[in-house]
Amino acid sequence: MRRTERILIFIWLLCVQPIAMMNHIVTAREDTCHLPRALIEEIDSYAPIVQRIINETMRGSFKGTTWRDLAEFVDKFGPRFTGTQVLEDSIDYVLNKSISLSLENVHGEVVTVPRWIR
Repeated sequence: MRRTERILIFIWLLCVQPIAMMNHIVTAREDTCHLPRALIEEIDSYAPIVQRIINETMRGSFKGTTWRDLAEFVDKFGPRFTGTQVLEDSIDYVLNKSISLSLENVHGEVVTVPRWIR
């Protein structure tokens, strides 16, 4: 497996998979999606790549290891609520891991996120 495919699997596990898991709840995407048709088609065009990532994760050379990496990430950082140090530490972890995988142009973005304080 090429390095790029390994990187895609890492990103998929940390970022895309939770979103993909929620998609099964939406049964009539065309009725609920308000994105431009061209954007929907572009997103849909990635389906073969996503399927390759899923197959490699579930049945390929990463079988068991990607889930273990994800489990370690979740166990290490747990809930990552906005405004917490745990969230900041987990972001740093993902950025550093991405750099160690030789991704290009790895950087964080400053965003304003509302947070609730007790």
